[in-house]
Amino acid sequence: MAALIPTPKLRDLLGQADPTGAMNARLVSSTRIGIAAGLEAPKIFIDLPTETLVRATTGEEQAQYVTLTETAPTEAPRSARRSGHFTVRVLDKQATETSLKSALQKILRLIEEVRPGTLQKLAASKGRTKRIVARNRQDLFKDPKLAAKFATPLMDGWWVGTNNSTKEVENWVRLACNHAGLEWQREVSLAVRPL
Repeated sequence: MAALIPTPKLRDLLGQADPTGAMNARLVSSTRIGIAAGLEAPKIFIDLPTETLVRATTGEEQAQYVTLTETAPTEAPRSARRSGHFTVRVLDKQATETSLKSALQKILRLIEEVRPGTLQKLAASKGRTKRIVARNRQDLFKDPKLAAKFATPLMDGWWVGTNNSTKEVENWVRLACNHAGLEWQREVSLAVRPL
């Protein structure tokens, strides 16, 4: 049976593990949630039975417990991007994600899966200060410091920028639809049900 944790405690632990909101969380077992950048191996875990953070050392089996005071942010964490249950759909493929960032990543992967070459076309499109996807993470942002902070692997040598507002995500997905020859809202959709 999976371990349970009160929602306020989970929010607190997530905020301490990832104060900038730039990481991803995924269930790695029935008792642990791994926190990592992109597709990397988790560097920190939320242990549900003990309601503590566990930092990985040379492997999960050798993880050491970290007290909450060691990982507490020195300043209040910024508010996270919109969260909830995001349903993404591309033609007959559908998935549910729990953050705007992961919903964007999933919808871009699905569009590329059904219309190969879309990411290449999308990479050629650039806004005033950034593009949404690139082969080289440094090509995502005008400011190289942002690439180090807000670039995450998408798939097969592709990088995606993760510091997008809800409106920016919608605009990027609409542009991806145009490049893929798919109709927004009829063939591709992104819907949110807030938590």
